[in-house]
Amino acid sequence: MIIRSVLLIGALRGGVATHLNDLINGIAARDWNVYFFDLRQPFCSPPIAAPPNVTVIPINASLPARGSNIEDFARAMHEALNALVVEKAISLLATLRTPPALIHCHDYHGFDAALRLSHLLGVPLATTVHLLHEPMMRWAGESAFRHCTEAERSMCERSDAVIAVSTSLQHLIHAVHPGARGRSLVIHNGVDINPVSTQNRSDDPAGLRSQLGLEQKRVILYAGRFTPQKNLTALLHSAIRVAAAFPDVVYVLAGDDRNHPFVREMRRIVQQHAVLRSSVRFIGSQSSARVAALYGIATLVTIPSYYEGLPYFALEAMAAAVPVVAAATTGLSDLIEHRISGLLVPVTGHVIDNEEARNARRSLDVEELATAQMELLGDNSFATALGIAGLQRIVRAFTKEEMIGATVALYETLVHREWPPAQGCSRDILAAGEVPSQSTSAGR
Repeated sequence: MIIRSVLLIGALRGGVATHLNDLINGIAARDWNVYFFDLRQPFCSPPIAAPPNVTVIPINASLPARGSNIEDFARAMHEALNALVVEKAISLLATLRTPPALIHCHDYHGFDAALRLSHLLGVPLATTVHLLHEPMMRWAGESAFRHCTEAERSMCERSDAVIAVSTSLQHLIHAVHPGARGRSLVIHNGVDINPVSTQNRSDDPAGLRSQLGLEQKRVILYAGRFTPQKNLTALLHSAIRVAAAFPDVVYVLAGDDRNHPFVREMRRIVQQHAVLRSSVRFIGSQSSARVAALYGIATLVTIPSYYEGLPYFALEAMAAAVPVVAAATTGLSDLIEHRISGLLVPVTGHVIDNEEARNARRSLDVEELATAQMELLGDNSFATALGIAGLQRIVRAFTKEEMIGATVALYETLVHREWPPAQGCSRDILAAGEVPSQSTSAGR
């Protein structure tokens, strides 16, 4: 058996951390040696649990001197991380008998280093795009840093293969970075399927309810980052109407709720409305195991984001047969079939056909968001049916095994320059008939 090696670069944060953990363990189980460059700063990520044929190289770049503004500081941090990846990779390569067969980068954070190493080694470079900060941040009223925009353009137009985690994200990549056409493909994020998810989502649901003071309450759950992108102020405004109509409902918000301007705005909204003060709980950051237990007591899950790649929170909730109410936006609209496997709430101006539309600010219909939640709270049979259909949707198309298998198939085709892929590759390898170009890294 030929043992191949891949040099993997990424930052363990949010859903990307889940993706990387699953991918690293999955490809290692398929007899690939993995050298993972873990971009630790400024993300302060936890260490990865790695099998024997995985070498983890932590990248702990020193914080640069604070510049005149946050963008200068962020650029300096970006450059320091990438320089350290190259330095440590060169040291590693000197000890290896056989160099890696390819490089796989995740998002823009380490792409400068990935591209340089790809040229140095003359091996293919694949990049997984979990989201595009530009124009996605603009949709939420924010602005992406210039170095972020530059790196994202480079990764979309200079990688041998550009992996999008959802079809709608692939369409956005093509609209913003036309150079990615002909080299892009879709490999969906995927999750484990628990065969008893509908009966045993929590080992001790009663104990968890008691611990959180939720006895006799119905729980609407959100778990994730508290940032403008996630649009949680819209969720809180919808909760005013929902909690007034259903006094037994409590919103449980799991995430880093430390003193951030957006968190302060969320707390201000809660304090302004008596009905929210009694029906909204901030429970702070939670472990993956704890979030999994929360699915066991959740009546429904809400995801009001302005944009997503393909969020693990939605995938995991559906895999646990919890009905989902979500914004009809990037990624989520791929995953959820409206009124079949969940409910989608309209997002105003969610169009990417032209530059003016792509740059427009997005807004979610708060009244529709409230109405969707109340429909499920008032119709248990419909909610249960959506939850079961959501689980079936995950089983059909969004499993971890399918994600890993498609990625390994891509690795093999890149190493052998087999474009289009050889027979037997995953059906998701060539989304919408697109095939990556046959140019080598050395020729870019």
